[in-house]
Amino acid sequence: NDGPRSAWFEPCIHSTYFQILAGLLASRGLAMPRSYAGAARLLPLLDFLPLIDVLGAPPDAQAGVEVGSTIVGAAHGPMGLAAMTSETLHSAMDTVARYAPIRNRMFDYACRQEGRTAALSMRARMPLGDYQPFLQAATLFAIFNVFRAVLDQDTVEQGLICLPWPEPPGGTRSPCPVRHRCAELAICFPLPLAARRLASADADSHQRLCRAGEEEL
Repeated sequence: NDGPRSAWFEPCIHSTYFQILAGLLASRGLAMPRSYAGAARLLPLLDFLPLIDVLGAPPDAQAGVEVGSTIVGAAHGPMGLAAMTSETLHSAMDTVARYAPIRNRMFDYACRQEGRTAALSMRARMPLGDYQPFLQAATLFAIFNVFRAVLDQDTVEQGLICLPWPEPPGGTRSPCPVRHRCAELAICFPLPLAARRLASADADSHQRLCRAGEEEL
């Protein structure tokens, strides 16, 4: 029992991701069940389901990994750009936790320190039914690309992605190590790495982008 689905009518996913998913389907020669040509805004999850269903019924987590991995950091608007101009990786993780709801309200986001690790966790705040593994994976890997855009490969490879489902046959394709059967969905980095200054840090741009994010919250 996944609970009532009334939340699926609430605006919760930005239309930018609708267009990205539509473009992915078109690139594969898959039929588009619907289109969206309105203003950029949050759309109900219900609007996305016909597109997601084209990928499978229901699509699995691996499809979510593939979709999320195609979404570049800059596609996340003020949230992504504010994170990418943060002073440190830890600050970038805090920034994502603060502003992710302006792009994706399916999850509650939290950044915290656990011992020698900085962790960005994502907990579903609405019932996602059979779509949950796909939506979890797509969201996590799309957000990981925000950090990947501003980190060198060595730092990326020292990250850890935590997934709540069992490891699939053949493993999970990822730019960094993956741990399965975790208690929650999370992106983790060693604290010493998270404390380093980012080469992309820009205090003026960061403040401006955060103001834009505050206006959208």
